Amino acid sequence: IDVLDLEEDEHGIIAYVPFDSIGAVTSKLAPLVYDGPHIDYKAAAPLELSPEKSEQFEIFLEKLEDLDDVTKVYTNVSNV
Repeated sequence: IDVLDLEEDEHGIIAYVPFDSIGAVTSKLAPLVYDGPHIDYKAAAPLELSPEKSEQFEIFLEKLEDLDDVTKVYTNVSNV
């Protein structure tokens, strides 16, 4: 199984794997006690905006997230 990245926090270890590997990872981890798979996206090429552009982009994201049809917004901007 291809693991793209690992992070550790106060709750445990987070493994980032390709989307098409989630089934294999879930079956391998089935005997363990874990919180189940959560699908999230991590930017392959993070982008950093200037403070002014970052502020404008944050306002845009807030307006986008306020739309009824929007459930989750992903971005590669790292400083928002």
